Amino acid sequence: MFIKNFCRGIALGLILLALALPAVNLKLQNDSTNAALAEGSASVANTVTAEVKLEKDMRVETLRTYLESKNSPLAENAETFVEVADEYGLDYRFLPAIAGIESNFGRVQLENSYNPFGWGGGCIYFESFEEAIRTVGFELYERCVKVGADTPAEIGPSYCPPNYVRWISAVEGFMEKISKI
Repeated sequence: MFIKNFCRGIALGLILLALALPAVNLKLQNDSTNAALAEGSASVANTVTAEVKLEKDMRVETLRTYLESKNSPLAENAETFVEVADEYGLDYRFLPAIAGIESNFGRVQLENSYNPFGWGGGCIYFESFEEAIRTVGFELYERCVKVGADTPAEIGPSYCPPNYVRWISAVEGFMEKISKI
């Protein structure tokens, strides 16, 4: 009885793991073990092996490829863009698209400012692009996402008040181009 419950527990744990990590592939080895687990009658001789394989997030490669096509110094920060977007509930294309309109993807900005977002009128200096990405992502979360604004159309009027209609159009256009990679 103990072994039967133990095996069911393992099977349930694997199912929960699969649900918790959507980018994870689980592969149970030994078909007779799978059938025995399904019937709840696995013996001590049968073992369950789970192979957990994290698939590379294709958004990182998509973003890196797009930024490289723009000769952007931000290309090496593609993974940071995706991490920050996931952490703060933003579309992974949003911050890079803002950088597109504000600094030509980090190519035109105050020297050594590492501020591709035009944050603070472009006059705020960061220690690195990574710091800028993390800071602006966090601030957009605090100021916008928490109150239900998470699209360019909802954020534009506060991010770029003097010309938000053009800003929204440009950001959405860059986001669409990133999707086509």
